[in-house]
Amino acid sequence: MTNDVFICYTPEDEGVAEHIKNLFENNSIKCWFKKRDYDSEKDSVKTISNAIRDSKCMVLVCSNDAVKSMFVTTEVDIAFSSNVEIIIFNIDDSKLEGKLQFYLKDKPAIEAFPNTDEYYDVLLEDTQKLLNKTAEMSDKKNDVYLCYNDEDEKIAEAVCHVLEENEIKCWFKKRDYTVNDTVRRITESIKNSKCVVLISSKDSVKSKYVETETDLALSESIPILSFRIDDSFKPQHLSDVHWLDAYPNPENYFKNLVVDAGNLVDKKIDNPKITSNYESIEKREETPEVKPDTKPAKSTSGNSNQNYRISKNFKIIIIALVVIFVLAIGAYIVSTHFFDIVGDDYMIVKDNEGTHLDKKAPKNTLEMTTTKQRLNSTHCKIWAKLYTEPDNFDDYTINAKYYDESGNVIGESTNKMNNVSEDDDGKLIIIDYRSDKRILEVEFDILDENGNQVFHQRNSKN
Repeated sequence: MTNDVFICYTPEDEGVAEHIKNLFENNSIKCWFKKRDYDSEKDSVKTISNAIRDSKCMVLVCSNDAVKSMFVTTEVDIAFSSNVEIIIFNIDDSKLEGKLQFYLKDKPAIEAFPNTDEYYDVLLEDTQKLLNKTAEMSDKKNDVYLCYNDEDEKIAEAVCHVLEENEIKCWFKKRDYTVNDTVRRITESIKNSKCVVLISSKDSVKSKYVETETDLALSESIPILSFRIDDSFKPQHLSDVHWLDAYPNPENYFKNLVVDAGNLVDKKIDNPKITSNYESIEKREETPEVKPDTKPAKSTSGNSNQNYRISKNFKIIIIALVVIFVLAIGAYIVSTHFFDIVGDDYMIVKDNEGTHLDKKAPKNTLEMTTTKQRLNSTHCKIWAKLYTEPDNFDDYTINAKYYDESGNVIGESTNKMNNVSEDDDGKLIIIDYRSDKRILEVEFDILDENGNQVFHQRNSKN
């Protein structure tokens, strides 16, 4: 990383930020300071994004001006999504809201008001501690990062044992991750490993955590050895990694695992040492279907069957009443002055090579689910859930057109994706448009930073 600290602030708080910069750099803490390090005539916004990602931590000068600043929110967003640690330096009684409240709710904060000057030394001490912890994590190099789903913890523990008894050092989440650690601990552990050993199973291929960890390893060009312990399918994005099929009895393949892992971490091991100082792993088999006993149970009372039927019928009645109540509520909502344009809609937009992971760049896919779209006669609001991984997502643009009954355009709007807002329930509002004319249809496109269309939809009243 290029910088120790990225200082995030608004122009109104520049004096405080500059004081922090001088204090830090007088104590050998390298800072990225916008006033000094950013040239608006030569540099692009991407310079700021890269500076945040290339910093070990961010110090946010938090104030009433900062919580209202779109630029501060965007910078905090980048730090949060990049697993950059954040320290909050509150210089007044400002309250976090919306996205900032979500990003910063668990971050350490220093209440530096009303006498801010008294708290600069506290900020310096806390920042030094955080940087020292980050340095310690970086110094702890591992040969292998063990990637597994919780259901496979038992076999992961055995794998850790056989690798380490052959002097292949492992990072094992059950042992090495504590309740005081953050997600950054896992990220740094992957980056500081020579290879990843994946315990591949029917549970792991469905795990988002396993997918995130393997994606990170691929993006960092860290080799992956997949130890396949059942006949689960091979995920497409892992088709090119090293696979070792080890089923139905994984223990029989431990020697192969040690040899292959040794080659990946530059430790040639011809005769692996395999002891049984770990709990034996049962052979993984399909669970046989349990057929119900067809013989009726012997009654202990002449009224037991009748009581059972009454109880069963009562449950059916309760369930029916609940269903009717839910349907009635739904009908009421539909009958209000809002009307649905389109129900739940789902689209995955892929890049020109399909859905895949390019080892030279992050995954480049955009998924969008429109959860509800509503209009009254002159107001259009569209909520959506957006999932994306490109670094340049903030540069995506939403272009929208609004039509009357005759199909004439009565309005247009353009909005940067990093300017979208949230409602009180945390839903993302990508379009919120009012007009003095009746709106019948809405059409919108999402364009990437090069102007290429990645999403299109046109909706009208049924």
